[in-house]
Amino acid sequence: MMDTMNTETNITLLKAPEVAARLGISLAMVYRIMQAGDLPTIHIGTAVRVQPSDLQAYIERHRSGWNTLQ
Repeated sequence: MMDTMNTETNITLLKAPEVAARLGISLAMVYRIMQAGDLPTIHIGTAVRVQPSDLQAYIERHRSGWNTLQ
């Protein structure tokens, strides 16, 4: 029997401390970014989570070229 389950339903969501660790910033800064609406969040009851793809999109939007050597 073939498994027809959509693999997108198995997305691992990130907690705020995990986002902070990945970005190398404080937890308080992550919460400010979330509250400002710059990083989309998912609310499950009182829990707040971030999709990895949204975090990657946030990083891409805030990438600068100042450190690029030519």
